[in-house]
Amino acid sequence: QSIKILDQSLDAHKMICPLCHFFIYQVNQTECGHMFCETCLNEYTLFLDQCPTCDKKITWKKKISRCRIIDDAIEKLISNTAS
Repeated sequence: QSIKILDQSLDAHKMICPLCHFFIYQVNQTECGHMFCETCLNEYTLFLDQCPTCDKKITWKKKISRCRIIDDAIEKLISNTAS
């Protein structure tokens, strides 16, 4: 299943958090571009200051960038898959 955003298709499997393996909830993007649930990333970085995907060091000033457009897209994917 996919939806179109700004003429680009987002596949549902690409919107899965690599830490919890569910749809990403409250998307947070690291400075290296990887996306995680806000809670998952916060819990992970309590122990390690690096990206869980590529191990790049996360600087706290640039740690998180919220993406509301992707949050909205994931909510639509979840409601579509629940139907």
